[in-house]
Amino acid sequence: MFSIRVMVCLVMFIFTSFLVYAQRNDKTSLCSTDEYVRFSCQLENKKIVSLCSKKNENKVNEKNINSIGLVYRYGTESNIELNYPIDADGSDFGYESIRQEATEDENKYYSTRVYFSLGKYKYIVGNSEIFDAISWLAVNKNENEIFYSQCNDNLTYANVDIFQE
Repeated sequence: MFSIRVMVCLVMFIFTSFLVYAQRNDKTSLCSTDEYVRFSCQLENKKIVSLCSKKNENKVNEKNINSIGLVYRYGTESNIELNYPIDADGSDFGYESIRQEATEDENKYYSTRVYFSLGKYKYIVGNSEIFDAISWLAVNKNENEIFYSQCNDNLTYANVDIFQE
């Protein structure tokens, strides 16, 4: 009798934890239910930045970045302020990975960025690591940074294979 109660409590705890986790993740992504979340986080300004894709490639790199149907979204659930590309054939994303091995005088550095340009603006979603991982969004206008914000909880989604090689 006691073991059945323990099992029921354990199952209910796991189920409740899963529901809380699923609800939290749903609120931290602007991807639709038929898309794969490649990157998503809430920024310091409480807005969400998400990279979503139509195709589930295991790894994303500079060779296939424009063939997976990648979409950038920025805003809130109730107000997506920027959705790029507007049409499915218009994507022109760039992918950049920088590695610097540690030397005697410097720490190991690793940075990966996904970016696109829209008129005079360049949008850059990145993940950098020196001591700790930092994920961020930067917007440049005419080569000058006009916006920079780090992710509140770094990466809200663990499914960030867009930043793996």
